[in-house]
Order: sequence, then structure tokens, then C-alpha cells
Amino acid sequence: MNWRVPTFEDLSAKLDAAEIESYNQNVADAGTPAAVLLEQTADMVRGYISANRAAVLSDLEHSLPPMLISPAVDYLVFDILKRLDIVPNEARTKARDAAQDLFEKIAEGKITPEPGKELEPGSSSVSAPSISVKPPIL
Repeated sequence: MNWRVPTFEDLSAKLDAAEIESYNQNVADAGTPAAVLLEQTADMVRGYISANRAAVLSDLEHSLPPMLISPAVDYLVFDILKRLDIVPNEARTKARDAAQDLFEKIAEGKITPEPGKELEPGSSSVSAPSISVKPPIL
């Protein structure tokens, strides 16, 4: 699985046009570009991953496994909306809560993302994301 850095395209896919415009007028103008917010969020998620002794982080800075890109962006969208004084709707609140729950399960070792793999030169194959889930100890 190839880890990658979350992009503005990932973020803009979760925001509507009015929210993007509001972001551009308020947050971006305040000196915090989207790339910085995405990197900070990715680094926060990498912190959860690093707490899992079975997980292996990719060497690529600010990168995440594909299975964590969307939850990381869900987490960030919630925070951006709060910065814009927009009350996140129920779906966004649930998405952020689910992301937080996933990050905590990873840190606890209940879920371990696959380590990043380097593609062989000339190869374009990408494997599907996978996770390993440990059964609960009774």
C-alpha cells in the first residue's frame, strides 16, 4: 500500500463551494494555507499510528495510508468549519467522531494499518488498502 500526503483536492471534495469560498476569505487569508492544515492533521494522525507498536510509519513526511486519508480530512473539515463559525451538521459531527474513534483504535493497537510499500521502478500497480484487526481479549 502506498502512503501519500493528503491534498487540497481531498479537502475540497468534502467542502461545498460556499465553504471553500469562506475558507479562502477567512482561514487562508489569516496565514494558514490548506497545505499547512493538511500537514498538521496528517502529523496528528501519524502520532496515533506511531503509538501502535505493530505499525510502521512511511518515511514520506506527512503521509498516511489510503485508509486514513478520508478520516483525516473528515477530522480537518470539522475543525475548519468551527474556525469559520459554521456549526457542523450531524453527518460531519458523526464523521469526525468516527475518525477520532478510528485513530484511537489504531493507537491502542486494535487496528494496524499496513506499512507503506515502495513501488518497483516502472511499476504502476497499487494494492487495495488493508487493515488487520485484533480480536478483543475477554
